Amino acid sequence: MQITELILNIKQKRKFRGPRITRSQGVGFHKLSYTRKPITDDVEIDEGANTHLTHFEDNILHGGYKGAEEALNIGAALLDLLDGHTKSPVNITTKWDGSPAIFAGRDATTGKFIMGDKGIFAKTGARIMDTPDAIDANKQGDEKSNLRSKLKEVLEELPKIFPPNFKGLLQGDLLFVSGSKEKSLLDDEEAIFFTPNTLTYAVPSNSDIGRKIDKAKIGIVFHTSYPDWPASNDAKYGASVEDLNSTDDVWFSDANIKDVSGQVTFTLEETTAIRQAMNEARKDLISTGRKFFNFLETDAFGKEFGKQLEATINASVRQGSIPANAEQFALNFISRFEEKIEKTIANYKKEDAINRKTQELETGLQFFDANKDSFLHIYELWFGLFSIKSMFAKKLNGIRAMDTFEEMPDGTFEVRDPEGFVAVDHIGNAVKIVDRLGFSAANFQKVY
Repeated sequence: MQITELILNIKQKRKFRGPRITRSQGVGFHKLSYTRKPITDDVEIDEGANTHLTHFEDNILHGGYKGAEEALNIGAALLDLLDGHTKSPVNITTKWDGSPAIFAGRDATTGKFIMGDKGIFAKTGARIMDTPDAIDANKQGDEKSNLRSKLKEVLEELPKIFPPNFKGLLQGDLLFVSGSKEKSLLDDEEAIFFTPNTLTYAVPSNSDIGRKIDKAKIGIVFHTSYPDWPASNDAKYGASVEDLNSTDDVWFSDANIKDVSGQVTFTLEETTAIRQAMNEARKDLISTGRKFFNFLETDAFGKEFGKQLEATINASVRQGSIPANAEQFALNFISRFEEKIEKTIANYKKEDAINRKTQELETGLQFFDANKDSFLHIYELWFGLFSIKSMFAKKLNGIRAMDTFEEMPDGTFEVRDPEGFVAVDHIGNAVKIVDRLGFSAANFQKVY
């Protein structure tokens, strides 16, 4: 079935789970005769810069106490922006569902065009794909023949837009090459369609952007710059394309949203709901305390505990149901913790190994009993941030550079929201604003 026929079957399905912050009433956990003492020491933590681009709510898992503060500060700036204030210390960029990621620029000394994928940052030496032979060497195997073809076309066209004096690298997402665009009807109007990854993009052929895309051989959106590469791999979120050369052969853009005022604005009711959710999140941050976050970041057992916390959250995302109740999540966490260790024990034959792993299980349960209040607060904080992010995502989805769809297993297309957004504050902290129960869950389930 061709896309012309499929597009007539498009149905819009959008679901949203608003903020619902449930306060804990206590959990019936394992009661053991001995419990590891709760964390009560007064230790100052070393709060380094958090440059990891992660989900808004996961900032507490990767950045600790400071990460939670950064998320709340970005949330406050976003609220200010979407409450109708045009001047706010936060920028919004659109996430494009492109593939593969392309890194490109020029050598600062020779002016030679440089291109690669994430391997360009390899510790053992940058894997640069600046010739067809280099692409063949980096992307071997029959299953990568289509990727090699794409990269060779990008290598042929992309140098045209980088002026000789360009410095550093830009990172972007490839949207299309010459053979990956199709024309069909969208609401009785001809449109250009391309599907770089999960989402299908559609733009009217008779629009300004449509005419440019129609002429172009490749299309790419740049979202991150590395201005000091190769001296430094430090990323700057939000890439400017003002210094690039225009050519009919390459359609390119940055990911910045120039102005949200007049496009999407919170109502008084929505503003009130978010303010209340943010106040509850701040209370949970204070209740969790710096000491518990410090334990998760510095203690070997704490780091493993934190990994299991994130793994349990990701399992909920895969299943498409994130518990709003902290007690229910805690039971899920304990169940996964026990199951993982008991599976390991079942494979052991030596008694000392079995005893050691059994003791590890008991120690974990004892620690959880002693610190269950902090655990409940940290999950309530995570879920509060998740709920706040969901409200931001719902509103920001009103900003559309192009129509987006997803092809279903039966061959029909359904309207989809954009992949998401990235919020960048005035000092460079950045977080993803993405629908965890929609787009992220779909990507978790993809087979590459």
